[in-house]
This record gives sequence, C-alpha cells and structure tokens, in this order.
Amino acid sequence: MAELLVSLGAKGVRLVAPADASFADLCNSYTGVKENANPSVVALPDSAEQVQAVVQECIATGKQIAVRGGGHDMYKRYTKPGAVLVDLRSLKGVSVSADKKTATVGAGLTSEQLLAELEPQGLQAVTGTGATVGFAGWSMGGGYGPLDSRYGIGAHQIVGAKVVNGEGKLIQADDRLLKAVRGGAAFFGIVVELTIKVYPLDGIQSGVFLFESADLAKTVSTVLNAYNELAKDGMPDNLCVLPIIMPFPNAGVVFALSYIWSGPASDESRAWADKIGAFAPRLPGPPIQTTTMLNILRNLTKMIRQHVRGNCHSASITHLSAQAIDVLATQAAKIPAAGNGGFSLHIVRTDSPSCSSTAPSSVTPYNTPHVSIDILGIVDIAGSDEVERAVVSWAQEARDELVKVDAVANFTYLPFTHPTHLNLEGIYGENLQFMRQIKKEQDPNNIFNNGLVRL
Repeated sequence: MAELLVSLGAKGVRLVAPADASFADLCNSYTGVKENANPSVVALPDSAEQVQAVVQECIATGKQIAVRGGGHDMYKRYTKPGAVLVDLRSLKGVSVSADKKTATVGAGLTSEQLLAELEPQGLQAVTGTGATVGFAGWSMGGGYGPLDSRYGIGAHQIVGAKVVNGEGKLIQADDRLLKAVRGGAAFFGIVVELTIKVYPLDGIQSGVFLFESADLAKTVSTVLNAYNELAKDGMPDNLCVLPIIMPFPNAGVVFALSYIWSGPASDESRAWADKIGAFAPRLPGPPIQTTTMLNILRNLTKMIRQHVRGNCHSASITHLSAQAIDVLATQAAKIPAAGNGGFSLHIVRTDSPSCSSTAPSSVTPYNTPHVSIDILGIVDIAGSDEVERAVVSWAQEARDELVKVDAVANFTYLPFTHPTHLNLEGIYGENLQFMRQIKKEQDPNNIFNNGLVRL
C-alpha cells in the first residue's frame, strides 16, 4: 500500500487513510458507517485522468477497487473491505452545449447539484426524487423520476459517456458501449463523465394529496382502482402521479399521491389535479404550487431521513391488476407505524418516450409499460433494533406476496433489489449475453467486480 500511496501522491491524487480525521466521514453513507465494510484507503480524484491513474496503479499493484458516487446503495456495494475506494464526488463539472440541448456532467454530481447548476441557465434535467442520490449511478441503473412520462427514464437521457475501463484506458464510449451504459450500472469500468439531454425550465406544478387512511386497506384499494379508471383513456405526458404509502408525522401510515405536472399552470393542469384529488376523502394539505424540480428535491430532503438502517426490496408488475391492488392493500395495512418504511410506486406508462420505438438503444428492461414497487423496510439510524426487525420482516413478507401476483414481471428495479433476490437473467433477458461480451472486451480480468451488476 505504501508504494501505491507514494505513486498516486506524486500524481496529485488526494488519498485519505484510516488514520486521517476525515476517513470516517468519507466512508459514511445513507446507511451509516459500517467498520467491517471500510476500504484500506479512499482516493479522491478530481479529474478523469486522475481516475485513470488510480485504476492503472491498482491494476499494477493488484489492489482491489470499489467505486462510490452518491453512496445511497442500501447494501453498500460501493465499498469493499480492504479495497481502494475511488470516490468520484470531486467530479462535479457541468458544461452545457451551445444549443442548450445537452450537458456534459461529472460522475460525482448529486441530482440536487446538477439541477442547481442548470436552473440559472433556464434548464432542467430528468432526475429522481432523491436530492443527495448520485446522478450518474441513478441514471445508469435505470432512473425513474417525475419527468419520465414527458422525457423518458434516466438511462435514456444519456447520449455520451467517458469511461475508464478494466485495462486502465480512458475512452469515449461508442454506440455499443453506450447501449451497456444505459441501464448496465457500469459493470465494465468507471464512467467518469456523462453527456445527457437537458430541457427548458418551463415550470412544475406540484402537490401531495393525503387521503384519509383510518381504514388503510380500503383507501389503497379505492384510490388505485380510481387511478386505473381515470388512466383507461390515457393521461397527458406532462402528468406524473406517484403513489406513496408510509408513516407521516402525526398522522400514522397514510396513502398519499404526489402530483407533478411538468409545464406551466393551466386549466388542463388544474382539471387533472381536481380529478386526482377526488379519488377518495382527503386530509388537509397544502395547495398545488408552482415550483421547480430543484425545489421539490430540496423540500423532500427536509422530510425524509438522511441516514437509515434496514433494507429494501423491489417488485415489478405489468399493470395494477385487481390481485396486485388487493395485495398492496393488505400489506399496506401491516406497515409498522413506528418505522420509516412503506411502499413507493413508480408507474411507467405506455406513452412514455422510453416505451416508444425511438427510445435510445439500451440494456435497461424498464422500456415497457409497468409499475415498479419499492418496498422499504427502513428505520431511522437512531431507531430501535426492535422496530428495525419489524420493518425488515414486513418488507420481506410484502415482497414475497407481491412476486406471486398474476401481473408480476420478470424484472425488478436493480438498485432496490435485495442481493438474495437479484436475478440478472430476469432483469436483462436477451441483453445479458451482450453485456457479457462487453465485459470481456472492456474488463477482461474482472477488475470491476463489486457493483450492482457482477458478471
């Protein structure tokens, strides 16, 4: 290790060892510090060339590599005991093209940081709802978000990528490699830079409908069936409805619908809000407001826990069938109110650009109409062991019941899938063989073996 420290130090790469005061903070994450997962050293490159230097030195000295972006993985697959942790969070550059249709962004940006750079330029990008989630990891893992009915999922925003591969080469991705970047979670190297689509900042209308949930199972069934009825004749691509079932402060476990309209306020946006708000009796809540995705992310940051314990699961269904709704309703009534977990649903509709024949070539399976269900068995980092056991047990039961329903899909959402249930064949299908070929070409010695996708 001493040789590596000297070599990389001479190249200007900042290295932080366990004895340094900042080491524990750098190893901290959404799931807290876990000493048994700590690397031997953290490398903090501030350029693509420095990332390349770290990879080359690790290859030459036989050191294992782990790669960190945002650090939100519940299963801490961004780190590895004794490895060199390549922390990308210093790669935060944003460069907008002259025509303002694309931006080249560093792999260390969070979604909040990206939107904060774009908004003063009158632009926005497709992101998820987690402000501190790493944008690159989110998009390469698939990338659900409130704007994907209008613009497509995160993976389909990627139009270019710069990669350090398993041979230590810094390359610009060609069309074949870009296909793997879109949804493959960088199983072949370190993506140090992405070029993505950006869009005019034309307003967001946003609010949350909290439904009276004393009989939670009945409310879930009523609202989801009402949604199905409303959606039969189609919905505007501006409209995103995100069902959420989890504990709310001073209210217990509540069924909520997050309403997001992408575009200026209009008679149409207000009419759709009225229809959705009328699904079931409601609790008092704030009115629909004009805002931006940046503000939505920042407001959510104030509401959600910044550090949690527990685990999560993923289930996908082709549609909200009667049986799927019944299982969601039954399991919702069992959510432990003392925890912080529950269900979050993301609905990919037929009209999403990601479901069209013109969607960019990708390995992602999230390009057909479906409902992705996040099953969150989590508790605040300071929560009791008893509550953690209860929510983890609930999440496992809910997952086991959902994968039995008639509408179950073969794939799950990769970042939220528990490692014991990870089925790469189910997720990637016929693309898995293509991914194995890319692995042989770009990382023949399996240097990158600790990510979400392990081939």
